[in-house]
Amino acid sequence: MARRFPHLRDIANQIPQIDENAEIHLLIGRDAPELLKVRDFRNGPRGAPWAQKISLGWTIIGQMCLDLCRGARSRACLPHQPPRSRLDGEVDGDKRLPIPAMS
Repeated sequence: MARRFPHLRDIANQIPQIDENAEIHLLIGRDAPELLKVRDFRNGPRGAPWAQKISLGWTIIGQMCLDLCRGARSRACLPHQPPRSRLDGEVDGDKRLPIPAMS
């Protein structure tokens, strides 16, 4: 979808296709703010989606299509990473993960 927007074409190959069957195994929020730090961005014209690159990859924010018959939706697509490829520790119950040092 990013290829449809001229200001996002140069990053389109870095954004994976939506996987309708993907399961969420990890939520990252205020407990790991360094992972959500914007490293790069692409702005477009008013009303167009924009992209932000965080430590985990690119995310597109905003309306991506004109077909809103199913209502507003939100999605995040990040490249699949094998276990322990970026984070040390286990995702198990309430066990916390260490925050990787970011430059």
